[in-house]
Amino acid sequence: PPYFTTGFPYKKDEYISYAATSWATLALLAALPARDTTSPGAPAAPVTAAVFPPSGWDVDIKATTANGTSPLMAAAANADAVKRLIARGADVRYRAPSGYDALTAAASYRGNIESIRALLDAGADVQPPDDVKVKHSPLLFASMSGDLESVSLLLARGASPNRRDSPLSEAITFGHANVVRALIA
Repeated sequence: PPYFTTGFPYKKDEYISYAATSWATLALLAALPARDTTSPGAPAAPVTAAVFPPSGWDVDIKATTANGTSPLMAAAANADAVKRLIARGADVRYRAPSGYDALTAAASYRGNIESIRALLDAGADVQPPDDVKVKHSPLLFASMSGDLESVSLLLARGASPNRRDSPLSEAITFGHANVVRALIA
């Protein structure tokens, strides 16, 4: 793709700055205390605080943020929240203007097989339709994180390992040999 600036200094060498910023962010996140994910009814993803009101699950399932994030997308890291929202009629096929959906969000979290399974069972598209322009598929995110169980489920449900976003390339890049073998098979 053509070069574009991300806002970091040094023009074409700015990739060093944003890579370093990403690593620094990961280090800061690793320093945070573990959060309690065993509390029933509490959304797991930090972004859910912006979508779910303090009263808990009394949320408009058709509401979106200014950028189009739905409550289902925001809750994608929490299988219980995903199941509750689906049971309340959340649209598992809804796509934000960016082209992303709840399944793509769910696949970006390693070890999130239950959310992925719930979304697929409810009819979520296993990969973006051809007419939707997105940079990354659910399979790519699962491959990138090395989540073999999610990769295997997505493949079993019809995800194509031969997409233009190259899940295989990401699995190789991040050193996930077991995912590479699954994608090649």
